[in-house]
Amino acid sequence: MIGFSSDARYNHVQLGSPTIQVSVDRPFIAPFGFRSLGLAETLNNGQLSNAQIFYKVLLPIPSGNNGELKNLSSIIRRSVVGSKNFEATWGLTVTWMDVVSLDDARSCPTGNVPCPSPIIDERRQQNMQTLLLRFNAKRLLNEMLTSTFQATILTDGTSSFSIFNYEKMSIQIPSSEDNQAGFNGGNGFGWTKILQRSELQRANTLQMGEFPGRIIYKISGEQMIRGGCLPRNSYSGKLEMFPILAGMYGGEMLQVSGKCLQPQDAIICKFGSGPTSPTSPGYYVNSMQARCAVPRLIERGLVMLSLSVDGGNSYTASSYINIIHPSRMNPDVQLKSGWNETSPDYLTLNWDGIDRMSNSTSANVNVYLVGYRETDDQNVTGKEDGQTKCFVTNGQQNYTTLKDQYEVIWRNLKTLGSNIPLSTRTLRFRVRDFDCIAGMDCTNFEIGIVEVRLVNETDANMYRSFNSRVMPLGWFMNSVMFQKYGRDWPHSKCVNWYNVDKQDMTWMDNLLSCPCRLEQAIVDIGRFQPDVGCNMFDPIPDMCHYHIGAVHCVRAVQPTPKGSGNQCCYGSDGLLKYAADSFQGSTPDRSHDWGSYPYNGRDLVPSLSHWKHDVITFYYCCLWTGYKDCDYYMDMRATKDCTGYRVPRAGDN
Repeated sequence: MIGFSSDARYNHVQLGSPTIQVSVDRPFIAPFGFRSLGLAETLNNGQLSNAQIFYKVLLPIPSGNNGELKNLSSIIRRSVVGSKNFEATWGLTVTWMDVVSLDDARSCPTGNVPCPSPIIDERRQQNMQTLLLRFNAKRLLNEMLTSTFQATILTDGTSSFSIFNYEKMSIQIPSSEDNQAGFNGGNGFGWTKILQRSELQRANTLQMGEFPGRIIYKISGEQMIRGGCLPRNSYSGKLEMFPILAGMYGGEMLQVSGKCLQPQDAIICKFGSGPTSPTSPGYYVNSMQARCAVPRLIERGLVMLSLSVDGGNSYTASSYINIIHPSRMNPDVQLKSGWNETSPDYLTLNWDGIDRMSNSTSANVNVYLVGYRETDDQNVTGKEDGQTKCFVTNGQQNYTTLKDQYEVIWRNLKTLGSNIPLSTRTLRFRVRDFDCIAGMDCTNFEIGIVEVRLVNETDANMYRSFNSRVMPLGWFMNSVMFQKYGRDWPHSKCVNWYNVDKQDMTWMDNLLSCPCRLEQAIVDIGRFQPDVGCNMFDPIPDMCHYHIGAVHCVRAVQPTPKGSGNQCCYGSDGLLKYAADSFQGSTPDRSHDWGSYPYNGRDLVPSLSHWKHDVITFYYCCLWTGYKDCDYYMDMRATKDCTGYRVPRAGDN
């Protein structure tokens, strides 16, 4: 073992046991922890043990010829997700050669089968140096029940890694739990076993990386990350990924490591635990890693990510990726003025951070208008209740989530630009060239996003695509709405919504009462959180676009049983603003902005269901009608006042 304190040593204890004594719980790294014969001890026939231990400190050379560190750093970059910029500045290699189990040593054969000679000649010394640099060095020793293995520690001052190389594992490992391989945090931080007993016995033959017998881990940070890959014949295992979080609208490129890969594998990443959850095709990087893009999703929080190497027939490695609410992600596509209007002549968008998308100077992108829709339409071809259908058309993702006889749909509505050099960073187009046409299904998509996507996925660096914030699609459907309802079509849409929405107002029954004053809303952090669209503590305030005159708004943290949530806004006087007093008052939400678990169904999707029920309708009734129809909206979204509010009290001891 390699200890990180002077009193770290092998003890005949079960590591990781909650009853382990503090005196023996010291931090160390153990490629093979077992009861060994001492280096100078004798065998049964009187000969000395042939075991040897070598170590070498790896330091940068001022001349820059750091061959060993560079070679080992390259191994880490190829083997461990999220380490593509790693360059070691210090290392330590320790090699245990021909070590003998204490139990095996007492039965060392004599006579015709002599124990190995203790003589260390020049050829063996040269071979030992080769072993330090090359794992597949040839052995010159006689065969016996001995083991030879190696541990290397590397660091750049921030991240640290270990490489275990197993050359020979002839020692017969007993079933006791004190014969293990892994990492001990010490001082109660726990033991991490990296191999089961049966695996440790044949560690030199396990294919968990580029070469049999090599095991790599990132050992810095809160959680260790396995390098290399899982044996091809493993039934299941943990999927390693980087990054470990992504936005709900997708686009991030993930590095994933599960089973050891082959170039011909049909790699699929699945996002979700259902049999028809959204999927994304992956591509082979090396035998240890693949890459896949995060698709557009309709849920937040921890989402299961699974990897298949047989085209989706089976998934044998999985883990969880943290999907972030859209309001907590900075959009990489900036929409200039006019996108929230109904009749602009031209629209312009920009995208930043092109080096995060690709380092290729010849990379091209396509720009898509992507619509979002929720419906209770029962006449859908191929409809299956309770499932998510995901399909790809011409390389573009479209999928439908079906739950409880309802649909949630993303769809590419228009291609706004094709094969545009990524480096241009901008696109301007004439709106009438991309209008929704009468007879098209596009009129049912009232909100959407703009996506800038690489034409060639293999050009991708950190992102396959960039996305905008969600927006109303009034400009897109203006022409067809004008033909259907006339010039005042937002009024017609408002009245239609009003007549449907008022049919069921029971969603307001369980709303939390608003705090009466601003200071109460600020400190009631257990029940209310700042509204990102109107937050007095935001260094770049949004000027409370939907509640002009307010200085701060809060939203209920938890949704009601029906998935609704309250919103409370306050003026400069610190008092609650009422919808009955102005069109800028506090308005509750039929669909909570943060969604409602399990999210991936109608009225439950984070941000998007809220936009469908509570935001686009504000455009119809208020912003696009000069507020002349805003009474309709305020009637349906009357302020839940502070009559029933109770100030939180300190908990009882």
